[in-house]
Amino acid sequence: MGGAGSTSSGGASALAGGAAGDSEASNPGIAGGLSGVGGSTAGDDGSADGAAPVADAAPDGSPPVSGTLRLLFVDSEGGQSTVLQLPNAQVLVIDTGNPGMRDGERMLAVLQGELGATEIDYLLTTHYDSDHVGGVPYLAARLGIGQFLDHGATNAPASYLALANAGTRRSLAVGDALELGGVSLDVVSAAGAVIDAPRSGGGLPNPFCEGAQAELPGDAVDENVNSVGVVIRFGRFDFLDLGDLLWPREHELACPNNLVGSIDLYLTTHHGLTRSGAPQLVRAIQPLAAIMNNGPRKGGGGSTWNTLALAPGGENVWQVHRAVAAPAAQNAPPDQIANLDEGQADAANFLEVQVESSGEFRIINPRTSFSKSYTSR
Repeated sequence: MGGAGSTSSGGASALAGGAAGDSEASNPGIAGGLSGVGGSTAGDDGSADGAAPVADAAPDGSPPVSGTLRLLFVDSEGGQSTVLQLPNAQVLVIDTGNPGMRDGERMLAVLQGELGATEIDYLLTTHYDSDHVGGVPYLAARLGIGQFLDHGATNAPASYLALANAGTRRSLAVGDALELGGVSLDVVSAAGAVIDAPRSGGGLPNPFCEGAQAELPGDAVDENVNSVGVVIRFGRFDFLDLGDLLWPREHELACPNNLVGSIDLYLTTHHGLTRSGAPQLVRAIQPLAAIMNNGPRKGGGGSTWNTLALAPGGENVWQVHRAVAAPAAQNAPPDQIANLDEGQADAANFLEVQVESSGEFRIINPRTSFSKSYTSR
């Protein structure tokens, strides 16, 4: 792993190690690393205020982008719930965590408390496992939802379909490209399929395919395989979220050619569980930084950590939770972990990413005010 960007620190605390990895059996991982790129730290308070810098034209020659993109990764205890404030101030939510008040109130604290949102303009549900779709009824009872995006009706809970079908709903397919609030969204997986042609910047032969596992023996195909995977683009910045896409589909995206291309920020697939995170994909996309939406005892450690950070360290991995059963060497530095504790001591902190139209992006841990800055490729 190369050097990370400039840093701003405050309130670091010691990290206590555990004894073992996550509860799923570990699979052989290829040692890989994330490459940090230096850039100046954009302030020290985590705010998005201030004039946006002059933007460059997008790589495809389209008009310059402007504004700030914010991504906030909510603690849903190893579920998924990501809130994006788009450059035009609209709100895109990707998944809503588990059913009930706990995750629902955490989402509302970000949506209303941090962003002042009165509605969700776009709600993308990657797939229908309860830790991704469970919070929809709770949020829909409290905020308006403009458009529902999903992979189709197969396996959808009746409660979700009733809400989505009563509103504006669109089922996404591989190859779809959407323009939402100043960002572009490319669908690279959906409904059990993945793209078979490279997206812009992808398609190069992947040297990490040699000897790579195409699938995990004995691992069942379930609803996770239907995950909507997206690349969100803002100028030069690329963010990859594959939901809980399973290893065999990741292999198809990666081999023999890397269809996704390089990525600036990667949300670890499937919460950092070893059913996903195929090294041949993770290494090929060469993320500058990764965020792991794990729980205290779900995801992280073991071969997942090795894939992300074994060479030579974890400087550019950020975690929503410390993996309490993994040793300190298989966790990010404490300043890059939103939540160090579990149970009653768990403060449900989030991580934030701010992306400027210039291509600079900054990852912030509001718990400590620590941040690192990176420059998009």
